[in-house]
Order: sequence, then structure tokens, then C-alpha cells
Amino acid sequence: MSELRHITLGDMLAESARHYATLPAVEYDGQRIPYAALDRWSDDIAKALLAAGVKRGAHVAIWETDRPATLACFFGAVKIGAVAVLPNTSLTGAEMCALLRESDVTFLFYGDGYRDISFPEVVAELPAPQAARRVHIGKRSVAGADPLEAFLARGSAVPDAALAAAKEQVRPEDPAAMLFTSGTVGASRGVLTSHYARVNSAIQQAEDLFTTPEDRFLVAIPMFHCFSLSANVLGALSAGACVVFPENRRTLTLLTAIDAGRCTVFHAVPTLFHALLARPDFDTFELSSLRIGLIGGACSEPEQMRAFRERMGYELLPSLGLTEATGGITVARPSDPLPVKLETVGHFMDHIEGRICDPESGRPLPSGQTGEICVRGYCVMQGYYGLPEQTRAAIDGEGFLHTGDLGFLDGDGNVHYRGRRKEVIIRGGENIFPGEIEACIRRDARVRDVRVVGVPDAHYGEEVCACVVAAPGGGLDAEAVRSIVRAALAYYKVPRHVLFFDALPAGGSGKVRLGVLREQALQRLGVDGGKEKKG
Repeated sequence: MSELRHITLGDMLAESARHYATLPAVEYDGQRIPYAALDRWSDDIAKALLAAGVKRGAHVAIWETDRPATLACFFGAVKIGAVAVLPNTSLTGAEMCALLRESDVTFLFYGDGYRDISFPEVVAELPAPQAARRVHIGKRSVAGADPLEAFLARGSAVPDAALAAAKEQVRPEDPAAMLFTSGTVGASRGVLTSHYARVNSAIQQAEDLFTTPEDRFLVAIPMFHCFSLSANVLGALSAGACVVFPENRRTLTLLTAIDAGRCTVFHAVPTLFHALLARPDFDTFELSSLRIGLIGGACSEPEQMRAFRERMGYELLPSLGLTEATGGITVARPSDPLPVKLETVGHFMDHIEGRICDPESGRPLPSGQTGEICVRGYCVMQGYYGLPEQTRAAIDGEGFLHTGDLGFLDGDGNVHYRGRRKEVIIRGGENIFPGEIEACIRRDARVRDVRVVGVPDAHYGEEVCACVVAAPGGGLDAEAVRSIVRAALAYYKVPRHVLFFDALPAGGSGKVRLGVLREQALQRLGVDGGKEKKG
């Protein structure tokens, strides 16, 4: 077990640049950037931010798909003590506007877009107080936009001494990044984590994978997810390994990148493994370069995990993590017996104190008893930004973070995951809050009442199911409900299932009984327990 490091993210990159100066830090679309060059590039961005008046503690958003420029802007911001804010790239204009406002963002880097969302069009419609200073870092030219090259040119007037002085003011305890539990309007919670937490989470993740400078990490999960930022990007950079950003995240692109690029580390969520293995040409790809990887974002059944390991042909380890804990909190060891890798999420990571508590009293429970998974240590967030009461509810007086996840410890200290206390739906690794979708649907005059529940899905783990009571004579059908959501929220929040009810089941107090409603939905959909019925 290595000692915890009391350094900043800028220090971590500078160390790697000294030790691995000529080794590739990041590859993308045929472009290979050595560590020394990434360090200099992010220094230039840091200078340009200083020239623009960005100071320590300012919130700098980076709304872009994963490219070298995205990574350079991230480090440029954190080197001078700004907080790097990483929004989900699937947000609609309304969602992005709310996120910028609620996160107090004062500077915005933005790219070309994602799927059918044009970032320049969204940014052009933002009101002036919403990230008034904006720099386009995409590959396409945008009329009237300030491109990264012009922005960097203005930073050339900042002397090296001024940059060094700004770096010197940054402390490991300072906030470094803000990631989001859901990336939603209203339900969105920005999670602040420190340099200290980010650096040590990265180092821990790298050590758990026995990472070396020869490793090549294929980044199949966006950087705005804590899983990817900690276990992929920062983990690789802490050990001198290479971060490989794919041009896109289509299954063909990823398999080709592993085959042609000889990638050695590959993390993914179960949904992506399902999609990879479902390709009829899967067996034509050469994947023997893969050495090790983590599966997270959602838990898999033992037989699914066995199939993933056997078909992919490499050491795939289960892990449990959450945004509020900077990244992973548990992981299995390569040396663990196979049942541990198939049936548990491993042990609590080094320097993280974990225990299982009674969900109501908070009392620690002995091995074998199911309760809430709680952790304490360097990894615990600084808090939900602007939400002190929610922060106090999540972190108790002893400093333990209450994850909302349920599980129990076996006699060997391995954590057996048993589900979530929270109502959040996890679809393919994306956290979805039902209340946000309900509020969106309920705004339509044709809707009398609505509740949203998660239902099992063989591919995504869970799918969104909207249970709707329509107003009389409204002419509402399932596609109309989906259209309401599609117009306002990100694509992954659109309900796959829409069920209509005459009334929703309610208890004596008038509150909807969500457990009963979900069971009714499962019956209507032909789903039994966690598996879809056949025939």
C-alpha cells in the first residue's frame, strides 16, 4: 500500500511529464501527444485563462467530447486553481442553461456537438450571464466564435513567473472538479471534489490495475463520468500510461481500436459489453492485447460477468463507485478466487474505511447483514455545490458518506451488492432521476398524473417506464409522452415504456405506492423479477 500524496493535479501531471517526457500521454485520430507536450499545452491554456481574468476558485466548464483539447483545458483550468466543471455532453439547451446557472460557471470551453446537439447553437442562445466568456475548442470553424488558437495567443503575454505564482497558490485541499450525479434540470447536483481526492483516487486506481508506462487505456466512457475520469484518464496519467480517445464510441470503433491500437486496459459498463458481444463479427477482432479492466456503472449477474470475462478474454474486475466518492470505492484483486470476481464487487480500496450501516439508525452492522454501504477517507466529496443541507444528509457527523447503496460484507471483507435505497434509475451507467421526467410530463395539459419507475432490461440494466394517468379527451398516446420528454431532456431519459392507468395505486395518506406501481408495471410488461419473460 503506497502512502497518500499531498499534491495537486497540476503537480501530478508535471511529475509525469518529467519522468515520461517523450512517452505518449494521449492519442486521438492519429495524433500522439507526449507528456511534455501535454504539460506545456495545458500551461499555455492556464496562461490564457489568467489573461482572461480567471482566478483561483472560478468555475470553468468544459463541454466537449473527449479529445486532447478537452484534456488540456481540464489541466489548464485546475493548474491555476479554477474548478473544472464537466457537463454531460447529451444535455439539451435548457438543461445546459440551468447547469451553468446553478453551478456559477463564469467561463466556458465548448466543442462542436454530440449526436444531434449542436453545442455552438446551444451556446449562441445562452443568456449573457450564463458563462459570458466562451471559447470554441471544436474542430469545425464557428462564425463569430473565439477559437482556441486566438485564445492561446492572448495568453502569450502572461509571463512564466505569473503562471508559477498562480500555481503556487493552489493547495491539494482546494476544489478541483465538479461532476454531476445526473446532469439534470432541477435534480442536478454538482459534486465538488478536491485535488487531494482526485490525485489519490487516480493513483489508487492505477495501482489496483498494476499500471505501467507500457499500458494503453482505451477510454470508452466519457470523462464527465467519475468512473472514467478517475479510473481511465487520471489513473493512466498518474502512471505514465497512454490515454487513447476513440473517435466515437460505436462498437466497431472500439473493437477496431483494441485490435489495431493494441490497447491493454479497457473499462466499461455492462451495457457496452452486451453491445460488443452482440456484434456478429465480434470473433473476427484480435483482442489479445487486453490485459485488465474494470466493470462498473451498474452491477452484473454472475453469469453475465462470467460471459463477459470469457468472451472478452482478459482480467475483468468488478468495482463499485460513485460520484460523491470521487470514483471507485471497492475493487476485486486479480488474485481473488473466481467467485469473488463473479459474485461480489470486491473489497474496500486502500485508505478507504468502509462499513455497512443500518439505513435507519446508522448503526454499524456485522458481517452478513445487509445495510447501507458507507465510506470515509480521502475520497469523500467536499459537498454538493450550493446544497449544504443535502451535503449534511449525505455525510454524517463521523465523516462517513452514506452512498444510498445496499450490501453486506462476507467473512473475507468482500462487499456483496444488493441494490439501491435511492429511486435513481441506472440505464447503461447513466443516472436518471424519476422526478425530473415526471415534472416534464406533468407539465402537459393532457396528463392528469404520472410516476416514473425503473424496470429491468437485459441490455441496459434498467429502462425508464412512465406510468401515466391521462386527462379525459386529451388524445394522449405513448409516442406523444415520449415526444414531450424528447423535446426537453437528454435522449437517455426518454421512456422506453409508457403505460396508461385509470388511477395510480395509493395508500391511506394519498401518496402513490411506488412499490405496488412498479409491480403492476412489471406485470403489464411481462417482466418477472429481474428478467424479461420469454415468449
